[in-house]
Amino acid sequence: MDSPNSSPDQEKQGKQQPNELPIHNDKDHKLESSDHVPPLPSPSQHEEATRHTLATEPFQPTLKVLADLERNDPKFAFPAARLVGLYRRLWESCVSKHIDVQKIDQSNGILKEGRKAGD
Repeated sequence: MDSPNSSPDQEKQGKQQPNELPIHNDKDHKLESSDHVPPLPSPSQHEEATRHTLATEPFQPTLKVLADLERNDPKFAFPAARLVGLYRRLWESCVSKHIDVQKIDQSNGILKEGRKAGD
């Protein structure tokens, strides 16, 4: 122990850096050609627009109410806006996941059709 007033837990907390992730060098881990996974294609502009619309459109009435609330009761508006923001972030995540699942289902359907045609 470096200081007489510090506990072992405090010393561990001072030495640990939980936000740091280990850095892996690609040179150390060579992949076989069969292990290589191609990167996912970048989403198109249409997909991004659809994703944005689905994520924000349901919240338009709520945002109007929050704007009115901010004018009428600013003390209550801040916590309400914070809750709406957290819920909106959760909703955006669900919308994004839903769109990704639809794309995977569509790709699987194409693969199944190709497999049936090949048999």
